[in-house]
Amino acid sequence: MDRELIYQWLQNKDFNKIIDFLKTGKETVAEDEIIQQAIGHFFSDLINSSKTNTNSETTYVFGQLFNLHTNKIPFFTFSAEQFEHIIIHLVKAAKKSDEAYFYASKLPDNPFCAEIIATHIENQPKEVEHNQTSKIQVHEIVSTNENLATSIFNSKQERLFFFALRNCFPTHYIYPNMALSTIINSAIVDNILSSSEKRFFYNTTIDFVIVDQFNDFKPVFAVELDSEWHRLHNQGDKDEIKNKILKAAGLTLYRIEHMNKYKTIEEFQQVIIDTTKNNR
Repeated sequence: MDRELIYQWLQNKDFNKIIDFLKTGKETVAEDEIIQQAIGHFFSDLINSSKTNTNSETTYVFGQLFNLHTNKIPFFTFSAEQFEHIIIHLVKAAKKSDEAYFYASKLPDNPFCAEIIATHIENQPKEVEHNQTSKIQVHEIVSTNENLATSIFNSKQERLFFFALRNCFPTHYIYPNMALSTIINSAIVDNILSSSEKRFFYNTTIDFVIVDQFNDFKPVFAVELDSEWHRLHNQGDKDEIKNKILKAAGLTLYRIEHMNKYKTIEEFQQVIIDTTKNNR
């Protein structure tokens, strides 16, 4: 291998060519101490100059340096301080927990890496003991994060209406904000909807679905609560698509408009009783 060519790569900081050379030219490197020293100085300068640089290019370079060190490429293992810097960078740059854990596990005595390792282990699924453990395994997925889950209801009126429906249909299951594609076979709408309407079908929900547990858990009817906001924001086109889909599926839909005028469960309950007589 021509030394001048290698020096040219070093001067131009052509990292890829240097790495390829080290992977394929181990014998050449082993026989030339000057090349060893030149490349060694290049790597040391590279590590020192990149301590404040966390871009993706630096991360790629450090990944290659990690491979050189752990694969013990002749003459290119790094000092403990340099290797620590490489590991810390790769841990911080990792996009996934498993990746961060992989790098951190190479330096378990480092406080930062030890914290990453402990967090990763803590977040792993934990097997839960129970009296059927020999037949059924249960894993608990524990999160240490603050619970940021949101309510399944979009408004106070929806909550009140849910309780009213439950009072009126105590032997049925009431599901709020259910995906339309969950309760209707897509084959039903394939020939009646345009492409944009099909996208709407797969991305929309129905406010309430009443399900009969004694009839194979099939929906009995659906309810949409159309508030004043709904009317003012011209949702008519979307309503028509939803009406068309439910009609094609043979599923009755009740639309209760201007729901803000209803204030209590009892008021909603009376509306439900009056309007769902045919579905009882």
